[in-house]
Parts: sequence; structure tokens; C-alpha cells
Amino acid sequence: MSKYFTRSGLLIFAALLILQTFNNCSGQQITVAIRVPVDSSQPVEISGRFTKPAGRNFAITRSYAGISRLAERVSDLILEDANGKAVAYKQLIPGEYLADKEIASWRYKMTLMPRKESVLAAHTSWLNGDSGLLVLDDLLPIVPSNSENVVADLSLELPTGWKSSSDLHITSDIERLAIFVAKDPHIVRVPISGVELTLMTKGEWKFGDDDLQRSVAEIYNEYRRVFGGPPARSVTISLMHFPTSQPAGVWEADTRGSNVTIVSSDTAFSTQSVQRLHEQLRHEMFHLWLPNAVNLSGHYDWFYEGFALYESLKIGVALNRIRFDDYLDTLSRAYTFDSAMGPRSSLIEASANRSAGGDADLYARGMIIALFTDLESMRASRGKTNVEAMLRSLFEKFHDTASQTDGNKAVLDVIASPRVTLYVQGTEQIDLGYALQAAGLELIKNDPSYALKVVEKPDRRQREMLEKLGYNNWRRSNASPK
Repeated sequence: MSKYFTRSGLLIFAALLILQTFNNCSGQQITVAIRVPVDSSQPVEISGRFTKPAGRNFAITRSYAGISRLAERVSDLILEDANGKAVAYKQLIPGEYLADKEIASWRYKMTLMPRKESVLAAHTSWLNGDSGLLVLDDLLPIVPSNSENVVADLSLELPTGWKSSSDLHITSDIERLAIFVAKDPHIVRVPISGVELTLMTKGEWKFGDDDLQRSVAEIYNEYRRVFGGPPARSVTISLMHFPTSQPAGVWEADTRGSNVTIVSSDTAFSTQSVQRLHEQLRHEMFHLWLPNAVNLSGHYDWFYEGFALYESLKIGVALNRIRFDDYLDTLSRAYTFDSAMGPRSSLIEASANRSAGGDADLYARGMIIALFTDLESMRASRGKTNVEAMLRSLFEKFHDTASQTDGNKAVLDVIASPRVTLYVQGTEQIDLGYALQAAGLELIKNDPSYALKVVEKPDRRQREMLEKLGYNNWRRSNASPK
């Protein structure tokens, strides 16, 4: 859940969220202690215990997004039986071990020196000087595959003066927890009714506290209006610089559970910095609701990534952060990119194979599907409903449900459009024609690109549809887009 299209160019990159989840033994609990050293060049110490032996296999996450050697950070591994005696083992490959007996507890060290690949910075663990990110997915072992209902009791020991973005406690969502740690970070509580919203930042930025708090508050309140309720009782947003040198304007982000992590370089000017911050938050905060606050399963990434991109644009227009022309320009770039892709796979296949490098088309086509859903919904209802109504219905139906539902089926059932189902399940090029016409828009082909434009003389009904999309929204505001 990371970058997307910007006005300066087509920047669709994968936020490949490959989560090595903790599978559970029935009733399995683990106790884990993580100790962060004063010197970040030294390894983190990790120890833990199962409530019952968990078999003879022991494994650590080996790769992320095609980048390997993560397990090679482990050293000094000791495995123990239920009596606390060391168990002999052999390493099969880096990160995978086979013990002579069942394993009850473990301890090892992990060196978290940051790597240069920017894509890793928001999704894997690292330490650098006076800050770092602890992602439990790659820090902790993978529990054996015969498991369910894993509960973890976590403790974190930090150097004097350091703070963490998460108060560790007993949790059943190991794979959904990433903890920002830093020496003397800047922590702010945002006063929003009904939620405990905490901001934690480190380093100097060209935007101020007021810009950050205002952006977070207005985006959160807008999404809460869209979805009809809060995603969780508490939300934490962490913002930090890259641990290694990166060009200006680059960023990576990840939203796990109710924790948003943004790792970014700053921009050259303060106005650009505020604009980029708002862009980052609009996309990532969408994920607090979808997919993180609904009980849906399977690979339906095309939906929650594509619709996050689209809704981020609509909210940007609604909040007067971007112009309607920017909304059309971004969608034009997405359509151009998708039309040039080949060979094509279905969005469901692309979602299931994100690690194979198919993310760019997934993001682009997912956003165009969101546009089509919005236009078709408004056309069929004569403007009485839109994509936001569908998002609210999905959230209300599957928020905090007891049992899981297949994500693709749930989404397509709520959208309830045979054309959308055809485009999601098949490989056919998306035909926006009649849906655009009803909304007073047209798609102009200028080889090799496409451009979405408002028709020259929209009629009354088309003008009504355009207004619902945000056309002329900035004209009704007291100021131009920020």
C-alpha cells in the first residue's frame, strides 16, 4: 500500500505486502521479548517461548518483494526444549532449520542495518542511529502450519530516551504490527471525537505541526463520513525519514491494522512538502478501513489498492487539495498505462501474483475499475448513489464480523455490476464509453496516450453528474487548491 500516480508523472510502484503470517497451533500462545541495543550497528536480541512445543521446524522470513537474504541477518540461534535444554539443529537453508527435538523456546540475534533498497524501508525491520522500524513479520519466527488462534505477549526493551509507536500488549495480530522506535521523537495527540489518534514523527520536515495535524484530521473525518464509522478505537500514524539516502520526493508506506507507517524523503519546497504529505495520508489512511477493518479473505488487492487510489483523488478534489483537472489527468495516465499492457491477466490473477511483479497494471486497472464503478453507479441511479455508497455498504456489512468471507466475492456482490465482474474476472480492455458520456466526459486518443476531458457543452444531467464528481469544486471554495 504505497505509491501511486502523481501529477508529475506515472508513479505506480508495488507496495508488495508479502506477509509471512503466524499460523497457529490450537490454543497456541507465544511470549516474546525484543531488546534494542544502544548502538544500532549491534544486533537486536529476540527471545520467545511457546506454551506448548511447536514441532521441530523453525523458520524466519527469507525474502520480501523479490529481495532476498533477509534471514541472513540472524545469528547466534539457540533452540530449547520444554525443560530449557538446548536442542541440536541443522540449517537447511538460511532462515530454515530442523531441530532434533520439538522446540519450546528460542533466542537469537538479528542485525538490522538498513539496506539501500527504498522499497524495504516501510515494510521490513531496520535500525539506523536514533530511529528504526520493527516489523514483527520478519523479526519473529514463523509458527508451524498446523496452527490457529495465535496469541502473543510482547515486551520491548529500548535504550534510555527512546519511545515506540505502539504500546505492546497481548495481541493476536502479529503480522499486522509494525513498531516505529526513535530517540526523543515528536509525539502529538490529534483531538478527534471517538478515536485516540496519535502522530509520531522524527526529524526535520518542511511542513509544520499545524499542517500535519490539519491534514490528518480532515482526511480522517472525510473517510469516517464516507464509511459511516471509525475503523478502530485508536490509530497511530508514524512518519520518518529513509534510513539511507534517497532522492527528494521518494516515499514508501505501509498500513497494518490501525498503524500507518510512512517513510519519506522531503521535497525541495514547503508547499510541495505539504502537498506530498496530504497525498501520502489520503492513500494510506484509506487502508485503515479497507482492507484492515473488514473480515475478508483472499487476494482482492485490485480492489483495496485501486479504490484507495481513486478515492484518494476524489477526496483530494473534495478537500480542495487538487483540481478536477488533476483528477482527470491521473486517470488518463492510468488508462494509458493499462491500455499498453500485454499480455493481460485478470485482476484476480494479478492480485494473487503480486510478488511476480504485476503490480503496476493491478494499480492502474484497479483505479479505472473504481472510476467505472463510480460512473456506472451514478448513471444507473440518476445520481442518487455512487462509489462511496458501495464502500460504506461493504464496510458496514463486513466490519468486525465473526467469520471471514472471500474478498473478491464480497466486493463484486456489493458492486453488483455484471460489467465490473466481467472486467475483474476477465482480460478484456475496459470500455468507459457510455459511462463517461452520461457523466459529461469523453476519452480522447492521442497515440500512444489517452486523455479524459469534459465534453464541450454538457447538458443539465451531465452537469449534475460532473458536480457530483467534484467539477468546479474549487470555484466554490474561498481559496485555490493548496
